[in-house]
Amino acid sequence: MKPIIPLVIAPMVILTGCTSSSVPSTKTTSPTRLPKITQFYASPTVIPKGTAGSLCYGVENATKVALSPAVDEVWPSPSRCVQIRPDKETRYTLTATGADGKTDVKTVDVSSVVIPPAPRLYDLWVNALEVGSGDQVKICFKTENAQDVVIDTGKLYKEAGCLTDYPKATTSYKIAAVGTNGQRDSRSMTVKVR
Repeated sequence: MKPIIPLVIAPMVILTGCTSSSVPSTKTTSPTRLPKITQFYASPTVIPKGTAGSLCYGVENATKVALSPAVDEVWPSPSRCVQIRPDKETRYTLTATGADGKTDVKTVDVSSVVIPPAPRLYDLWVNALEVGSGDQVKICFKTENAQDVVIDTGKLYKEAGCLTDYPKATTSYKIAAVGTNGQRDSRSMTVKVR
């Protein structure tokens, strides 16, 4: 007995054989996403010698990142900071590489400076916290890294590290050690007049 092909199948076979090979393909290719550095900065951009700062970066569509000069291990991240301690002016370069080998490159400059040590005012003492009207008040002190010493009341003897005054009323004495870069270390002391 011969197999019977149903009539419904026969037209399908005929129709499928008549298709044209010139029909456009519906296959789509996804566009290549380029690597992008979204942020790259230093905080601060001027770092005192011997102290640390931060170098922060963020990337998109990157399979690899490289930092030159190398300071720490880096990897693709939308936001990350690494610690830096430059000892001179340094240009840092970040390179983000995508899956197709294309790159995005950014640079940031960081300076390292010698900052003079801060002034220090210490070892203050006063001859009395309460005096009679017109009696002598003597306040002495020591300083370090000070270019100057300033007071707001009394007579200053810089070489001796003291000030004297003869107050008629309760007085607050302010003393400040001033550094080479304008930094100040100040103290105040109040003497009561009876």
